[in-house]
Amino acid sequence: MRGPRQVKLEFMKRWARGLQIYRNRRKNMSLLDRKNAIKLSADVAMASTKLNASQWSVALISEASSSDNTITKIVVQQILGNNKADHVKNYSQNIQDSSSTMCIVNSKNTVRSKKILRKSCGVARSRKRAHPRRALAATIAKRIVKRRTEMLKSLVPGGKSMDDVSIVKEALDYILSLQVQVNVMRRLVEISELA
Repeated sequence: MRGPRQVKLEFMKRWARGLQIYRNRRKNMSLLDRKNAIKLSADVAMASTKLNASQWSVALISEASSSDNTITKIVVQQILGNNKADHVKNYSQNIQDSSSTMCIVNSKNTVRSKKILRKSCGVARSRKRAHPRRALAATIAKRIVKRRTEMLKSLVPGGKSMDDVSIVKEALDYILSLQVQVNVMRRLVEISELA
């Protein structure tokens, strides 16, 4: 397993590779173009640094590589090299492994977790009528959770296609990756101020 320092070094190497492509073109670039170039390079570098591919990293790489901009495609290709196919292959393998151990398909072809299936197939329970205030509170809570889940899905790359359970896991992983990016960028700013 790689330590945080190794991940940061790998990220910095890949990010520098992406930024080198833009260095030659910076005279023709506006400030907004430069900002987008730095962000794209950092995002693709971070996604490619992931040892085990996650849904957000594959979505980010796929989105960047399917761009119409030729420079963007060159940057993605330069950062990834031959790793793009490996990255996508690892992702699909991880999804197959986790789905085979965590979920069951019932007779109606719906996927359920083992825990939920165990509880739902147990003894039939008699339903009590809920108190109107509790029912209202539960409805409001469900709406809030749904709204926040949709917001989370819009923030994580590829989140729109994820289910509610996997979006939380992917969001946590994405936040940790963003934290690594921020730490590396902060350190580079500190070093540049000393020089």
